[in-house]
Amino acid sequence: MVRQDKLFIRDIVDCLIRRIKSGAHGCLTKETVKVLLNLYKRFPNDVACISPLILNHIILQPGECVFYGAQELHSYLSGECVECVSCSNNTIRAGLTTKFVDKDNLLKILNYRMADPSSYYVLPRRLKSHRHVHEFIPNCNDFMLQCLRIGKNDLFPLDLPALECPSTFIVVEAEEAICIELNKNGTIISEQFRVRRGDVFFIPPANTLRFLSAKSAVHGYRTYSFEHGPDFTNRTNCEQISSTNGFLDKRRPNAIKVVPLAAKFLEVEAEDGFI
Repeated sequence: MVRQDKLFIRDIVDCLIRRIKSGAHGCLTKETVKVLLNLYKRFPNDVACISPLILNHIILQPGECVFYGAQELHSYLSGECVECVSCSNNTIRAGLTTKFVDKDNLLKILNYRMADPSSYYVLPRRLKSHRHVHEFIPNCNDFMLQCLRIGKNDLFPLDLPALECPSTFIVVEAEEAICIELNKNGTIISEQFRVRRGDVFFIPPANTLRFLSAKSAVHGYRTYSFEHGPDFTNRTNCEQISSTNGFLDKRRPNAIKVVPLAAKFLEVEAEDGFI
């Protein structure tokens, strides 16, 4: 279908949409039908309009995480999420875009593996040393996402764990939270400052943020450059958190290897969205 001419694609897509609008949904869920109709409205002559028929349609709930490896065809459709990506200068587009679609290279490198939606989910693990921090670590050494959740009735102070590499921390929920910054010796190196929703912090190697108080719950996410970050192979300091969706436990053993504190940090390139 990718190599077919535009008139053929238009006729096929139009025919499919007419049948769907007439009530011929087959095994499609109501949510997937809505996606098909929305894609047709926004990209009427794009062959990718029919992609929900062959791809897993996953609807993430708050607190859930998925991981897509290299050569995996995927598309973010709607809603708000935190996305960790590597540099996108090797991205090959398949459709639903006004940018160049490299059909030949797409078909050459694409992963055609069949998989159940559950195989993409990454379950959270709570840090034993920081009970208010959960980690999402997929089955590769390139990515890690920490989720900080502090309840308004939790006992302060509470710290982010220190990492042996630079990191970024984005706050998605907070009201008049008060913080200080500590260095690797636990020495206070900043005045008290307020933290609000939308704030983004760069945290140097071995430093940490300490939350002293907050008027409401605090929720944020943290990640780092995988080029210079820890290697999570054989890591063992996390416990499994039960999943709300019943998917399989993908826990694997992990020993921390860290890089020197002098390691250079991070070349960032983001595209078509937010991190």
